[in-house]
Amino acid sequence: MLEHRNTLLDLHTFIPAFFYPTHIYFVDDNDTFLKKLPLLLDDGLLYKSFNSASQVLECIEKPGVKAASDVSAFFVSDEESSSTPFGKSKININLSTLAQQILNTERFNEVSVLVVDYSMPGMNGIELCQHLSKHPGKKIMLTGQADQHIAIKAFNEGLIDKFILKSDPDAISYLNQSIVELQLEYFKAKTQSLLAAISAESGFSLRDASFIKMFKRICEQNSIVEFYLIESSGSFLMRDKEGRPTWLIVRTAKDLEMYYEVAREDKAPEKVLSQIKSCQAIPFFANSNDFYSVTADSWEKYLYPAKTVRGNIDYNYFTISHLPHYPLEFRQEDNYQSHLNKAWAS
Repeated sequence: MLEHRNTLLDLHTFIPAFFYPTHIYFVDDNDTFLKKLPLLLDDGLLYKSFNSASQVLECIEKPGVKAASDVSAFFVSDEESSSTPFGKSKININLSTLAQQILNTERFNEVSVLVVDYSMPGMNGIELCQHLSKHPGKKIMLTGQADQHIAIKAFNEGLIDKFILKSDPDAISYLNQSIVELQLEYFKAKTQSLLAAISAESGFSLRDASFIKMFKRICEQNSIVEFYLIESSGSFLMRDKEGRPTWLIVRTAKDLEMYYEVAREDKAPEKVLSQIKSCQAIPFFANSNDFYSVTADSWEKYLYPAKTVRGNIDYNYFTISHLPHYPLEFRQEDNYQSHLNKAWAS
């Protein structure tokens, strides 16, 4: 197999609100090509192959194969809006519900990209893509030289997202690259409405180039394959293939000013006040109950040494593998590597 390419390093202009590995479907009546897929694809890619359009249609409509989840579930009424230590969020998004997607054991079965041959008996690739036009998965068409003008027309009409000539000497490299790009585009499209709402918050980090650069570095250092936004400030729960978590907690200078004022009024120790004011440490309270129940002599237990990245504004952050008090329990054994092992064994 080819060396695995880290999808998360191709974030470009913004970070989606969440991301997890998903299935790639290949549809081609050439059995020889399908049998070669393990040798052609990047290591760690989860995929299924089908030798006819009817087969993939039958599979993709099964209850166990999920399309994009309904992001409207993450928007809530004013009464249900998640509280912060400083009151209700200005945006009506239940980020705790968003993070709970990590508990969905079917998430890896979602189909994000379909790679479709054009020339197939019964139903060609264009007809298949027309049939799947409402499916949110991104579509790549593999074509012969003679089919190029057909593929261009389908691309211009929005039926497919990319097309690759089988005769291109770099076709396999381009295919792997395109899958990586379109998996990310799938989640960008899926979370676009969430990001539009979150961007109403001041200090929105997920489009800041400096923040994105820092985020990529943390993903690379920790071999991250899935992540979930837990706070509009840009805090994330991340996990690697084996399910090991990394928490990224972010606070802006404005956030720390508010914490400082509350800590000062609560007569927290001078050491605590100094660390918060200088942005050397970040307080983290998992919820409002924790925040309001903390007494002055306990503030220090909730402080974490911070680093700062300078972008459109300053982002103060820390990463940690275990975050006490956070009200979300997930099983480490429910991880992408386990899912891959089961898929390869079947």
